[in-house]
Amino acid sequence: MNVEIIDKNGINIKFINTEAELVKLTDKLKKKTAFGFDTEFDRFCREYGFKLFLLQIFDGETCYLIDPLALKDLSSLWIVFEDPSICKVVYSSSEDIQLLKLNGCHIKNIYDLQIAAKLCNNNANSFSDLIKVMFNVEVDKSMQRSNWRPRPLSKAQQIYASNDVIWLLKLKAIFNKKAEEKGVASMIEEENILCEDVVATMYTVKLSAKQKATNSNYHQSELLKLFHLRNKIAEQYNLPPFQVVADGILEEIIENKNIFLNHPFKKGYCGKLLNDDTNKQLFYDAVFSIDENIENFPAKKIYENNVERNYYKAPSKETVENNCKKISDIIVKDYGETTAEFILRGLKKSLLTMPYTEIKLRNYQQQIITETCNKLNLEL
Repeated sequence: MNVEIIDKNGINIKFINTEAELVKLTDKLKKKTAFGFDTEFDRFCREYGFKLFLLQIFDGETCYLIDPLALKDLSSLWIVFEDPSICKVVYSSSEDIQLLKLNGCHIKNIYDLQIAAKLCNNNANSFSDLIKVMFNVEVDKSMQRSNWRPRPLSKAQQIYASNDVIWLLKLKAIFNKKAEEKGVASMIEEENILCEDVVATMYTVKLSAKQKATNSNYHQSELLKLFHLRNKIAEQYNLPPFQVVADGILEEIIENKNIFLNHPFKKGYCGKLLNDDTNKQLFYDAVFSIDENIENFPAKKIYENNVERNYYKAPSKETVENNCKKISDIIVKDYGETTAEFILRGLKKSLLTMPYTEIKLRNYQQQIITETCNKLNLEL
């Protein structure tokens, strides 16, 4: 399935959904020094899990839309993604890298344009903003949250998916030049190397900070049991857990289980559960077992490593803010406001909770902050 033209530059789209086509594409990509890529997926939005529904690649000539639903084995393509001699250009890579890893691909040689843009002092907040600023092109984002599972993809979806990759190689060339001019090329390189270490994470059943703060230890454990049961049911139904029943309803049960027991499954439960006597009984039994005689006093917060850090007295918020402002002013002059914000991200918050020597920084961050503190005769 091919679409003739997707933009004024006359770039063709080629849909890849057979093994033979995938082999041809892989052979072609092996001869490239770089290509752009992006993914479309569902992460607990319409279905249960983190699922790859489309992989887009632009090699500078053609935009390829690769169908992982038709191609169950993408290992032949992973060869080029794992080849450290070929640069893979992407914007905001974290979720894409996680998704590739979950599908058996350990990508190497990444160039993340979001990082490059920030370190080159570009203040665009999204990929579409970046395209607008750099090329004066409005990218239609109406398909961003569309359902990517149904086939065939609509023409609008194909155009949207392609627009996410056809600009990547041009942008890389632009920011490579800017990075050399601004002296930030090594910073971008360090960040891109670290992108390879992104850890793939799936859904973890856990309580929010607010749920921990407002419930006793006993009620936390009971709420967590309900969350685990909901997760098990959600996986059976291939639904995101929140679509089975919302957190708020389960929190109400923990506060007063009789609200549920007197009117079970009255509101807020998915239709599949309402028609499933087995899982309804499991849910009912879990609620019935909650001991309503235990008072719900919020748990006291317990801080890890409290003994080891008794020696550390955090400076006042005013002191930290003043010191960070002085450092920021110098870095802004040298690199620009957006770059300074990126270099100093998280520093202020960290200084209020731990000594500077314990804060994990990139090598270039450590160097720049140290040099700036020396200029100011300032000790963090």
